[in-house]
Amino acid sequence: MNDDIKFKSAIILLLVIIGLAVGAVSVVGFAGKGFDTRLVLDQFSLYGVIALAATFILAASFFIIIKKTNVEYFETIYFSSHDKSILPFFRKWSGPKLFVFFFVIFSLFGIFITIQQIQFTGLSAPDLSSESAVGSGLVEQQFTRGGALLYNLFLIPASENLMVHALTGLILLFFLLPLAFRFKWSKPNYLIFSILLFMVLFGILGVANHLLRYGSEEGSLLVVAMFWAFGGLITAITGSFIPFWVMHIVNNLFLEINRWFSNDIIIAGIIVGEIILITLFFYLFVGKNKGVRPEEYGGTNIQE
Repeated sequence: MNDDIKFKSAIILLLVIIGLAVGAVSVVGFAGKGFDTRLVLDQFSLYGVIALAATFILAASFFIIIKKTNVEYFETIYFSSHDKSILPFFRKWSGPKLFVFFFVIFSLFGIFITIQQIQFTGLSAPDLSSESAVGSGLVEQQFTRGGALLYNLFLIPASENLMVHALTGLILLFFLLPLAFRFKWSKPNYLIFSILLFMVLFGILGVANHLLRYGSEEGSLLVVAMFWAFGGLITAITGSFIPFWVMHIVNNLFLEINRWFSNDIIIAGIIVGEIILITLFFYLFVGKNKGVRPEEYGGTNIQE
């Protein structure tokens, strides 16, 4: 892809994420009864502002990247550059294909953790469909189950992931990349350091975020650090924001499902859903090998 298409693709992906995170949740919250209490509205506003601020930072970073010249290294903040992924088979995948593939993979892992009665992060999102703790107060019957699902699946993962990604990207652009230029690192060395940077900063920033939200007594911070560090790893090696965003969504999805249904019903429903998703994946992306517009969701055409 040329620079113009790359910039447009990244912006489109950002708009899709923000549309789901802020737009969908706003409709549910304001049209229903989700934002009747000031505490929930304040929390939504905080997440919304964080997501929008991160969007601005990322958009500015994209502009800086395409304006740079004489680049000797793989210069990217790993947002929508899977066309240059370290793993060759991701390079011709579209954004939707990445989304479906990783949703299937992480959902299969979700079946395992549901059977084992454990969680990805050891921390649960607030139950906004019943009386529960949100921040420092109690919220009573604020969201329907559908509204709570949208809130915890779209707003929270997008807001948290966008900000962590934006801050990490800035450090890569203004610290690691100039350091690589100054000391004339080889391209492989730069890639190794950039991947380590994403892992370490994602882990640190993920823990910091959860400390602010839950305090030090809620869950295992080591598990949280591992969750976010792994997110930084898959983000860097795929070159895309999508895989870890999907991982965070699936984590919250299984937490919500476990709140509502018995274990047997969950497992049966998930297995049926996985069969449908796997069938859809092969039908759309393998069997018929359909093409997807390169500008859609920040991807490149998947036709071989």
